[in-house]
Amino acid sequence: MKAIGFVTKVMTDPDSGRELAAVYVQTSPNPTSGYIEILPMQDVVQTDWTVEEGMTFIMTGGTNAPDRLRFNNPVTPPPS
Repeated sequence: MKAIGFVTKVMTDPDSGRELAAVYVQTSPNPTSGYIEILPMQDVVQTDWTVEEGMTFIMTGGTNAPDRLRFNNPVTPPPS
């Protein structure tokens, strides 16, 4: 399961050096409520949606959305 959210800050774990994203996940149809998740950046799937497209998606409960959505990160080949 995935949710649309907005990356509000990127931090670094001092022990592992991993980048972590604070992601604000808004609730529909009231975007002033929601919650924050902290995720490794490698698990965040970035879309090419504008902020307006993302907000419209949330405000309409997903009924008004762009016709495209990246669901997974592109597969990168292992280092050789």
